[in-house]
Amino acid sequence: MRTLIRRAADRSTVAGQSPVVAALVRCGPLFRRSVLFVDAGEGPSVEAVRLARGEGARVTALCPLERAAEARAAGAEFVLDPRRTDPTWYRGAWSVIVDPEGTIGFRRASRSLGPGGVYITSQAPAGDRLRAALARLRRRSRLLRLGR
Repeated sequence: MRTLIRRAADRSTVAGQSPVVAALVRCGPLFRRSVLFVDAGEGPSVEAVRLARGEGARVTALCPLERAAEARAAGAEFVLDPRRTDPTWYRGAWSVIVDPEGTIGFRRASRSLGPGGVYITSQAPAGDRLRAALARLRRRSRLLRLGR
């Protein structure tokens, strides 16, 4: 029991450091869930990847091969090259997709999210927000905006 309390305190402390980490904490338990981190140009958020791995998630990074070593060092189990792989091709494969720059978009990402999946982004156009509201009504997937 003490371990759970300590872990919850650690999560709340870490959540104050990064909006991506705060959004991951809002997703609920990550144990045995698959999380895809989409490269935002500077590589996946190291603390967010570490949090996901520490919670027991299977972490995949979508980044160029030049940054594959960084992603693996951060804790990614798998690295996908965006020039060769479309992560939305995998239907229902991801529980959480972290896409800070909105590279994939909710419309494409929702196809590859499993039931109850979460798409995390800071860029959500009005059309994506409407689709997310409809998907949430159908209890399919939801959209979390960073900084909200």
